[in-house]
Parts: sequence; structure tokens; C-alpha cells
Amino acid sequence: MPSAAPAPSPANAALACLHALAERPFAQLKSRHVLHKIRISPGRVTVLLLALLAVDQ
Repeated sequence: MPSAAPAPSPANAALACLHALAERPFAQLKSRHVLHKIRISPGRVTVLLLALLAVDQ
């Protein structure tokens, strides 16, 4: 019988929370196919995405 997985360390749990905060908005944008339609420079995209995420929260 396989043993249970070890409990995550507090550092790993904190890192997972930070990743979830960063990845969720991008997943929402991908689901709306917004990122596939962008045809401007990466610097402008970053500014627009930060503004969009600030409004969304």
C-alpha cells in the first residue's frame, strides 16, 4: 500500500499561494482569448494587463 504524500512545508504553501494569485488572472484572460488577439509590443501589453487586473480586483 503506498504511503500518503508528505504535508507541504509552510514555505511551499506560501509559494503556492503567490503562484495562484499570479496565475489566476492570466488563466481568466486566456479563457477569454484576449492574449491571442494582442498585436502590440510586450511593454504595452504589460501595462494594459496590469491596469486590467487592477480594475478587475
